Amino acid sequence: MATPSARVRDAILDLRAFRRRHDVAHVARQPNWAQWILLALVVVLVESSVNALLFAKVMSQGFAGGLALAVIISAANAAVATLTTYFA
Repeated sequence: MATPSARVRDAILDLRAFRRRHDVAHVARQPNWAQWILLALVVVLVESSVNALLFAKVMSQGFAGGLALAVIISAANAAVATLTTYFA
């Protein structure tokens, strides 16, 4: 059984060989999760605002009630979309 340092050395050698074999010169780009979360919040906010204006006309609480309902619907919509794309 190989020691941990030998396993690390072998992994580095394998990575270098892979990069040479496939002409990979760049490093892997990691996703920026903060950017995606901010985008999701902006989408929920815009969708909620537009829906709140529509719901305000039929809600007895007016704009505040429409906004509360719209935020709930938008959050559920964003959650379903996120889960669908994650597991698809």
